[in-house]
Amino acid sequence: MRAPRGYIRSVSSFSSGPRFVLLLALGAGLAAPSAAPAHVGAGAGDTDVLVHPGDPQARLLEAPWGLVVSAEGDTFDWVCHEVLSAGAGEFPTFEIGPDGTLLGITRQLTGNRVAGESLYRSTDGGCSWDPVQGTTDQLVIAASFDPADPNVALVVTATPASDGAPPTNSLLRSDDRGATFAPVLTDEGRTYRSVAFGPDSVAYALAIDGEVPAAVLLRSDDGGETWLPHAVPDETLESAAFGTISAVDPSDPLQVWLTFDGNIDDGVLRSLDGGESFAPALVPASFVLDLVLTPDGGGFLVGDQRQLWRSDDRATWTLLEGAVQVWGGAWIDGRADFAVNTLAHDEALVTTSTGESFDVVFETLELRGPLACPAESEVAQVCEPLWEDLYRSLELMRPRPSGDDDDSSDPAPTSCEGCATGRSPGSLGSALLLALVLGGVRRRR
Repeated sequence: MRAPRGYIRSVSSFSSGPRFVLLLALGAGLAAPSAAPAHVGAGAGDTDVLVHPGDPQARLLEAPWGLVVSAEGDTFDWVCHEVLSAGAGEFPTFEIGPDGTLLGITRQLTGNRVAGESLYRSTDGGCSWDPVQGTTDQLVIAASFDPADPNVALVVTATPASDGAPPTNSLLRSDDRGATFAPVLTDEGRTYRSVAFGPDSVAYALAIDGEVPAAVLLRSDDGGETWLPHAVPDETLESAAFGTISAVDPSDPLQVWLTFDGNIDDGVLRSLDGGESFAPALVPASFVLDLVLTPDGGGFLVGDQRQLWRSDDRATWTLLEGAVQVWGGAWIDGRADFAVNTLAHDEALVTTSTGESFDVVFETLELRGPLACPAESEVAQVCEPLWEDLYRSLELMRPRPSGDDDDSSDPAPTSCEGCATGRSPGSLGSALLLALVLGGVRRRR
């Protein structure tokens, strides 16, 4: 799973929970419904597939346009980003635990639903969101649940320095399903960038130390209670400032891959011994968007121009000619799911076992409407009035045959089974929405 450039997205290679859930990063704001949210027209970038550790049949997907939930695999409902933030700045990211508990991370300290709170939690499938306890005024940058224990979650912070002082950041742990967090490690001069669980409750955190950035990989063998640091060699890296734990082997918790952003070439390092030693990994792309490891020792890599490669040994890679353009993916129950570039394709999510052929799981315009939630929930009160604007922007973003200049949009679906409020008219004209969509900024980790 991929992370936005300059921020680190935790990655795991596990299967998912009791419901088929798609997470799409859609933004809107907590501004009045008459003011259109910035994220509705954010375009097609920053899209990724997540993994729900509790149910191998479930899928999760992130993109710039929200949180989409499907209970049975054939209906797709929306949760807007305004449940967490004001719709400007960073797109929120999400993590899901084995029991379906959701964590939403705004990755910003301003413009959030609650001042000073960058981490929120939902225990009702995404309808209601509350700030967690223990992270107030801290910039939470990444989170990860232990797939073996629904009670355990980790978060890391990247709160910037103030008044010229070195930053002080923490690695925090929860043993109550993410309701409260307490620091396990707190370090002056350190910025945490990524956290990820592997199998057998082995966890990793990636941190950056000092004014001249030096990367440190920390490993825990006991579910995040104690940690051992390992220096990351930087001889082959353009910079150690921005990196991510790009994958942990789903069968071997000691095999971990790191990716570091470069101006010319990204650097990919591989450790086979839990961070004791590293070696450069030879990959076919200079620009690495995502890495998906398979339990049989192979994998998929998303890279330059959103191209997709397949490997049987993680040493040699074959470009999958004719594959759709994808942003990120995950290995789920014997198949690889990939989030699609929806500016180039109608599909939003596809799946494959070998990369030789792809099955469509979800098309963008199959989005049915806001998630059916109680009237007092954030989804019912905030997302419902924004639905028509969202649907119109998605319709305008739909690829059209060459020479087709028909920019008319179909009306939004009106069936919203269980919705508490009526849909209010959209507030942005089609021309403005189209400009926002096509002008969406492409972001990397």
